[in-house]
Amino acid sequence: MDVFEFNPFAEGSAASLACAELGVAAAVVVLREPDGLFIRVLASMGYAPAVIEAFRRFSMNEHLPLVDAIRSGEPIWLESAKDWEERYFTAPDAYASLRDRQAWAAVPFDVDEQLRGALGLGIARARPFTDAEKQQMIDLAQHIAGELRRITPSPAGSSAAS
Repeated sequence: MDVFEFNPFAEGSAASLACAELGVAAAVVVLREPDGLFIRVLASMGYAPAVIEAFRRFSMNEHLPLVDAIRSGEPIWLESAKDWEERYFTAPDAYASLRDRQAWAAVPFDVDEQLRGALGLGIARARPFTDAEKQQMIDLAQHIAGELRRITPSPAGSSAAS
């Protein structure tokens, strides 16, 4: 998965425009590795390089919103720091690195039957997400999944090449 450049957040892209409209201060796209044990960051915007490096690859056993979204297949909506602290109190290091965000969303997506990932969004201020905003975030995750489908070899194609 490291063999290509993937940047859905390039200036003027559909993803960057949607993020701006939603008030997203930072975003990350992660993908579960083929072994199913780890998650890898594929793209990000708005996070300090040190934060991305610290979480470049992490275990599916972690208690984090992105992991929970991938595992459950359901979005995780955290509308305030209090929501994060109540639900993810066992992840203080992750929260400390994200402290400048006050609301978060982790929206899962499927690239194919084997590849599952998630879009993580950090919002600068705490606020409830409207149903329309939640749908827009889900649509954005599906858009990113579509981009990944176009550039990721299919399982059939990769086995034929072996």
